Amino acid sequence: KGDKIYMERYNLDFYNRENLQKCKEKFLEFIDVGEETLKSYNSGVKQFIQYLDENNITMPTRENVIEFRTYQKEKNSVATANAYLSAIKAFFEFLEYNNIYKNITKNVKHLKDTTLHKKKFFTADICRELQTKYCGNLREEVMFVLTLTTGIRINELVNIRLEDFKVINDKICLYVLGKARQYKQDYVIVDKYVYEL
Repeated sequence: KGDKIYMERYNLDFYNRENLQKCKEKFLEFIDVGEETLKSYNSGVKQFIQYLDENNITMPTRENVIEFRTYQKEKNSVATANAYLSAIKAFFEFLEYNNIYKNITKNVKHLKDTTLHKKKFFTADICRELQTKYCGNLREEVMFVLTLTTGIRINELVNIRLEDFKVINDKICLYVLGKARQYKQDYVIVDKYVYEL
């Protein structure tokens, strides 16, 4: 009954394959995200549509989203299941925003990955040992020390140019291409020793 009320309210015969594909295309055109996120969302929504088809689900519910999440966890990994869940959450937010279908993903939580180990920090001695043992030249040493002291990601590290270093309020700042960013607008503070190196 609840689903029927929603269908009347939103005035759309929502579930047929052609209509759902059109909704997906409109969603992918609408969202303002980076290229990698776009690919991830496309893949996640595609997997969910396929899941609905395979299980003959014509009016998806919150329970179907939870079942899909569990199915993906068993088939792939917690990380994949969570990535797909993020995609369908964004998709149904879009559908509700456009009065197409209710957001059935509200309050559906991402899975916790219990397989992850608690990370131990490096001691100063371990850092010195790694630097001495594994850095074969100055370039490698700079890359190691920069990553270690700033916490920047590998993709941020490989995109660094000399002009990305700026002095602001007597602090040396390194502008980096942050996650899902198009421009270098994020920065980290760099120690004077590291900058001189």
